[in-house]
Amino acid sequence: MPIQEWLAQQPDDSAVIFESEVLLFVPEAELELTIAELERVSGGDLFASHSNVINLPRYVATGKKQPVSRFNHRRMKFFKPRPLHVFTEFPPFGKYKWRPV
Repeated sequence: MPIQEWLAQQPDDSAVIFESEVLLFVPEAELELTIAELERVSGGDLFASHSNVINLPRYVATGKKQPVSRFNHRRMKFFKPRPLHVFTEFPPFGKYKWRPV
């Protein structure tokens, strides 16, 4: 089931959501609505992981986010299907921010 369909069926503030690499493949035209639905359903309990941005051990040790990794960003062209965007910020480190791949 597409994530948008599942989210539409869920009540407000009804789940803790962990999203990992899913939004890479959501079309740009649907991305803001999908994120709004994630926020609605999670009531703010929304955690994301996008491996191109955060080196988790370094973040835990220093409390500082790292920039988008060039290695991982270049590696994305080998994904099938190809990702549509790269995330530069995401919960719990801030609001979702992205740019096209």
